[in-house]
Amino acid sequence: MQDIVKIVQQMTLEEKAALVTGASAWTTTPIERLDAPELFMADGPHGVRRVPDVHALGGSQPPGHLLPNCGFAGRHVER
Repeated sequence: MQDIVKIVQQMTLEEKAALVTGASAWTTTPIERLDAPELFMADGPHGVRRVPDVHALGGSQPPGHLLPNCGFAGRHVER
């Protein structure tokens, strides 16, 4: 694998902008001339929710569940 710093140094401004903008809501733009592949991104602690339409998120999906950590529960939850 090539050194990431060297790859970034070789990128044009347009390629850097395309990389951070992304090819889609879930993937980066590949930079083929530098052999930098498309990367798939995850959306957080509830796992990967890859859908064809990013605007469809949340409409028919169950709500996520977050539980307090032990330190929070011990100090702030009434017993």
